[in-house]
Amino acid sequence: LRCLHACLVGGGMVGDHQRALEYVNKAEMIAEKNLAKDHPYRGVAYSYIGEYYGEINDVVRQSQYFKKAIAIFIKAWGTGTVREGDVLFKMGDMSAKNKRFAEAIVHYEKALGIFGEKMGRKTPKTASVLLAMGDVRRDEHQFDEALKLYRKAFTSISTYKDSADLYINPLPDELESKFLALKIAGSKGQTLFEMALKKTDRRKLERSLATYDFAMQLIDLIVADYNDENAKMQLEKESRKIYTHAMQAVYELYERTKDNIFLEKAF
Repeated sequence: LRCLHACLVGGGMVGDHQRALEYVNKAEMIAEKNLAKDHPYRGVAYSYIGEYYGEINDVVRQSQYFKKAIAIFIKAWGTGTVREGDVLFKMGDMSAKNKRFAEAIVHYEKALGIFGEKMGRKTPKTASVLLAMGDVRRDEHQFDEALKLYRKAFTSISTYKDSADLYINPLPDELESKFLALKIAGSKGQTLFEMALKKTDRRKLERSLATYDFAMQLIDLIVADYNDENAKMQLEKESRKIYTHAMQAVYELYERTKDNIFLEKAF
């Protein structure tokens, strides 16, 4: 199943869809020939196939396979398993990608409830869902709601205590997952930047830049610990986004203030 997952998603990501579809058809045939209708591994196979269709943005087929997977998980293990939560999270991602925001939130809230019940609120899975919900609220221009969700996401992966202050960031030493914190910081910085542009608010720009500074501090700490090539590639992708958006914030601040301190920050 792990090999199937790697081939399906990897084939889709590099554009080798013909090869990936061969694996889809083969996997479905093997699963349906050798596994009982309610065997959980059959549900896992369907969830991987659904994930592949998500990669190529085939919403109809993705939904079909995800629903089949959930039905099997419920029959095999009962409602509210982590496997079911994982599939609901992916369904939320697909809905968000296609700008069906209300639908995305429904899926995310169900996943969040499952993860909270089965694993507790202090887990990377919980933080990932909160981050995704925050991104949806940002895309809906519900900026304050987005910031609240990012704050909760930070709380889920750190010893950092929840606070009414939406703008402070945790200390790096408080974090249990610096890479996930980096993604949260990137989304938070982008949200503050969009708020600043919409309201012509210099203070929000400065807070956006401060959040990107925090993110760059995390990058330096993460680089020191990463040896795996795959992990390095993911970090490089996130880092490029952070640096690009930080430069936008610096440029906007300089344009508004003509203060050379912001030019110095750029270099």
